[in-house]
Order: sequence, then C-alpha cells, then structure tokens
Amino acid sequence: GPDVCLVADSLEMRYGQTVALAGVSLELLRGEKVVLVGPNGAGKSTLMRILAGREQPTGGSLRYAEGLRYGYYSPEELDGLGDRMSVLELVESWAPTALVPSARNLLGAFLFRDDEVYKSVTVLSGGERSRLALLRLLLQPAAALFLDEPTNHLDLQSKDVLLETLRRYKGTLVFVSHDRLFIEGLATRVVELRQ
Repeated sequence: GPDVCLVADSLEMRYGQTVALAGVSLELLRGEKVVLVGPNGAGKSTLMRILAGREQPTGGSLRYAEGLRYGYYSPEELDGLGDRMSVLELVESWAPTALVPSARNLLGAFLFRDDEVYKSVTVLSGGERSRLALLRLLLQPAAALFLDEPTNHLDLQSKDVLLETLRRYKGTLVFVSHDRLFIEGLATRVVELRQ
C-alpha cells in the first residue's frame, strides 16, 4: 500500500561461519517510530546497518518505497566530521539555505551555546560529536531515520532535546536504545530480536 515505507523479508547476515542475523522480516509504515530491542549479540546493529544500506544482507530481500531518502546515525559515523572547521561553519555547510540564518538557534537547542559554536570540531568530546551528528541528520530532511543508540554519550538535557525533536519528526524512525524513558517517550512499536 501507499503507506509502506520499507519491507524486509527473511533477512539473513552471515560473516563466514557466524550467523549474525537469521529470518528477520519487518514491514515499516510511514510515520511509525519503531524501537529494536533484544539481548546483546541478537543482531540489532547489524539489522540497522542493513536497513540503512550500509551492508548487503547475505540472504533475504529489502524493498524501499520509491525514492525514499533516509539518514543513518551510529556512534561510528562521527569519525569523518570536518576537522579544520568550527562547529558553526560545519553546521552552516550542512544546512539548507533557508535554515542557515537559524543555524545558531539550532546549535543552541543542541546545547552549543555562545562561544562554543566557534570551537574547532577536532577538540569536541564524544558527547558533543554525537549531538553534532544528530543535528546533521535533522538538518538534511529524510523520510526515514535509522538511529543506532542515539542516546549514548548524551547527558540528560541533550536526551530531552533529542526526544522532543524526534517526537516532532514526521517521518519513519527505527532506533536501537536501552534507555527505557527514551523508548517509552518515543516508540509506537517495539520489535524484539532474539538470539
């Protein structure tokens, strides 16, 4: 139907002899906010990378709605963030023209205040880099977001900002989190992966 965003059918992922994922099927509807839960080693991050097109599954199929634009966040995504730029320059380079004037407000919402926006990206802490990577996703409009552990490294205030932002997000969301309050505040559906 017109509301289906993505259909995964019997996905499997093997690395040599190791089966990281087997027989996972999932249908995502537009606007759903789905949290993936399950024990460590159940394949949550693997599934996220497959859904976000970062890895090809070794079995099964994956179909997206035509022309679907999506964004992906994982803690590893931060490594390539522009080094010789200031935080403000980097964000202005990402922002659609219409949003450039409000770049400072957006940075403020993500807790980069006053002179902090002139810091070089190279000196940022893990938490600051996470906030910047999440801000980047929200600046580049996508119909679906795949977020692997978006609350790692975030303090309470940043978590609240992210939660509010994602609540207002109109697109489809799939996320992995162990944070109960975050899950309860955001998820419209829970999908459990078992070993």
